Amino acid sequence: DGEFLPTAKWPRLDRFREAIDAYKEALAYGVQSPQLNWPAGLAYLGAGDTATARRLFDQLAKSGTPYNENLAQLCLSRVLMYEGRLAEAAAALRTGIVLDEKMKSETWVPMRRYLLASVQLLRGRHKEARVAAQQLAASAIHETNPGDVRRAALLAFQLRNLASARRLLARLDTLRKEQDSAYAQSSYHNVKAALEVAAGQSRAAVEEANAALVFFRSFESYEILGEASKATGDWATVAHVHEQLLALKGQILMSAFPSDWVMAHLDAARAYVRAGQLQKAMAHYDEFMRLWAGADTDLKVVHEARAERDALIAGVAKSPSHSPQVNRP
Repeated sequence: DGEFLPTAKWPRLDRFREAIDAYKEALAYGVQSPQLNWPAGLAYLGAGDTATARRLFDQLAKSGTPYNENLAQLCLSRVLMYEGRLAEAAAALRTGIVLDEKMKSETWVPMRRYLLASVQLLRGRHKEARVAAQQLAASAIHETNPGDVRRAALLAFQLRNLASARRLLARLDTLRKEQDSAYAQSSYHNVKAALEVAAGQSRAAVEEANAALVFFRSFESYEILGEASKATGDWATVAHVHEQLLALKGQILMSAFPSDWVMAHLDAARAYVRAGQLQKAMAHYDEFMRLWAGADTDLKVVHEARAERDALIAGVAKSPSHSPQVNRP
């Protein structure tokens, strides 16, 4: 009767084990459907089993429909981002955009452009990131989906294109009045908070981000709270909000940039160092290095994280007041 079938809601809510168990139960009952592979693949990705996630998405791609093939290709690029294989992810996203244009399908183009810009930004390819972000903003200004507009606006903020972010904020203001939904309200307040950060108004940014959380608990609110807290030097709060962000893994893997979840470990590690909590910092450095052990070898942020971790080990070893148990990769 379908009561044990995994749904997309479970991975989003971080109920990865529950979704995996439901998937296995469905197989045991003889249920065979390509539609099982998408939520089950996301659940395995959330559980850290990238090999099984990749196998399930490959099966989805072979199910025979253009929609499933397109969705699977997007999901496979998400696996690459989670693993830090960003060059391959960028290539997969560009291929997907070309195929979408060839098939005259707009379903996944905004998400692919958002992910491509995010990938290129993290790789330090700012020119490519700006091109993708500008294309995304040009379409988002006419969108009725607040999520697409919010992503485009926050990406513009990251690239310091504040004029574009403000135009998209105005679009969100219109949408929240037309739709009167909690999600639209949250999206508006998140972008408003980001622009307050850009203006150096940390207190106002915190107020806007907290207002966004009242309407909808999204990881973007915690990202912005972290940025605002950095400006005030409140590193304990920065670390805390990144822990809150890490608790929203399913949301990030499904509808945002998967590398952001991995990067949250590094952001938390750096904040804990500044807050003087070295054991916690080391734990997050270790997890970041474990997750991206197979990341692109030219990824600057990985080399920086390794150097910071080594310096932390060396500094602690010289201090008689600390003797943490750390694992070298």
